[in-house]
Amino acid sequence: MNRLVVPGYRSVCKSRTGRQGGGVALLVKEDIVFNLVEPVVLPLHTSYDGIFIAIPQRAGPDTVVGALYRPSGQSVNDFNDELVILLSNMTKNKGRIMLAGDLNIDLLKINEHGPSQDF
Repeated sequence: MNRLVVPGYRSVCKSRTGRQGGGVALLVKEDIVFNLVEPVVLPLHTSYDGIFIAIPQRAGPDTVVGALYRPSGQSVNDFNDELVILLSNMTKNKGRIMLAGDLNIDLLKINEHGPSQDF
C-alpha cells in the first residue's frame, strides 16, 4: 500500500516481503518520465531491499536511479557479493546508475572490519 504522499511528486514504493513493515521508496518529481525497473538477479538477493527506476535520456542509455536498504543484521559479505552482481547486471548498457540508501555499514571502521573495507 502506498501511503507516501508529497505534493508535486509521485512515490514509487516496494514493501518488504516476508516481514511486517519496512520497504523502500523513491519520490520522483511529477514531470519526470520514468519506468520501473525490476532487475533480474539469480539467485534472488536477500541481503537488501531495493527499488529502481529508469529515466530515459535524449541521447544514450537510460539513467537508473535506485534506493537500497540493508538491514543491520544482514551479512556485509553477502551484501557486497550481491551488490557486485546487481551493479554488473544494471550497468551492462553502459548507462549511468545512481544509488542511495541506508546500507548500515560503518565506514569509520574500515581499518578494523574487512567486509566494510571491501565495500
